[in-house]
Amino acid sequence: MNNSLFTKTIITIGIIILLFTMTVSCKLSSKVSSAEPWNKAIVQIWQPAENGKPAELMSAGLVIGDGSQVLTLLDYENYNTGNLIIITQNNKEYNATFQAVDARTDVTLLKLDGVRLPIAVLSNSSSIPEYGEEVLVWGWSYDSQTTLTSFPGTVSSYQAPQPLFFSIISNGGNSGSEFPGGIVTDKEGKILGLMTLFYETLAITLGGPDTEPPIANIDYARELLTNQDQQYTSLNGPVISAIFSNGGVKGYYGGTLPSPSNYDEMSVALEDLMTKLGKPTETNDLNLSDGWYGNLDGTLLVVVYPWPMELKTVDGKLVGQAKWVGMQWDRSDGQSNRLIYGEIPYTIKGGFEIVGDLTNLQQSVPQINIPGNPWVP
Repeated sequence: MNNSLFTKTIITIGIIILLFTMTVSCKLSSKVSSAEPWNKAIVQIWQPAENGKPAELMSAGLVIGDGSQVLTLLDYENYNTGNLIIITQNNKEYNATFQAVDARTDVTLLKLDGVRLPIAVLSNSSSIPEYGEEVLVWGWSYDSQTTLTSFPGTVSSYQAPQPLFFSIISNGGNSGSEFPGGIVTDKEGKILGLMTLFYETLAITLGGPDTEPPIANIDYARELLTNQDQQYTSLNGPVISAIFSNGGVKGYYGGTLPSPSNYDEMSVALEDLMTKLGKPTETNDLNLSDGWYGNLDGTLLVVVYPWPMELKTVDGKLVGQAKWVGMQWDRSDGQSNRLIYGEIPYTIKGGFEIVGDLTNLQQSVPQINIPGNPWVP
């Protein structure tokens, strides 16, 4: 072979190798870039420092819509719809305000002030994944707040009430409760849902959960985009509910599971009764330390709202504001029905006799005893 032919052969082989390398590189780049939009769209939600309390990481969030909206979950035991801070993965900070909450799932819609970020492209329908499907949970743990990480999970045989939720079990020792508001995807990056929260104080009162938090289906989470300007009670009602009696817990704990089955009816009845209050009443027979139901007389429905609610007498006089309220009925010895309330989680500030009729409320609340496990409907 002469030098000229040898040189041409070497050049030809080099070109082929170069073209092959470029093709593989383009394919890899394409695969990486196709995953970037939803990955970059995951942000941190922080509650700013206030009243001597340090700033707190509340949840992960997902940028959607036109880039100025964020889906997330908030701890409504401690949050009162004040301003929040959004921190992106390149450490940019933006202010955000509360827009709406789907109280059935606690999925919350936030609005960014004057900025639009890369959005997560959601499919037309995610559907609830099948039992045994492998998923990934993306977010930040309370211990590691600087690096977006993920842990694997598997869709479990125990299904949270469909179609709002599905359930997973963790693979590899991680716990979903350590990843507040984690974004759940399949292995290809398709967004399936948002990991809900366990409410610590009420969970301790009830004895605590022994499962992973349910996953809010993304199809229902994004309904907030279209429903936020409409007056659905699921956007106005309580986000947590629990039913106590002297026999234990009735119904099931809402917030991470759907609130009582007739949710809208319950919400309307509650707001009506909060404007039909009579004279102040004693509350010193109730104490959080006994779990409320240890020596409870009658039945007590406890609900928590995202924002303070007004309490009024039958003649319209404002008598207080409540972050949470308890409605108690069926008390012994002819004692009146009463409302108890507080501005700090489960700390009782006072109470009033209820003048209104509780029939609609009682009918909307499930009265099924669930011995041993109040977390399962």
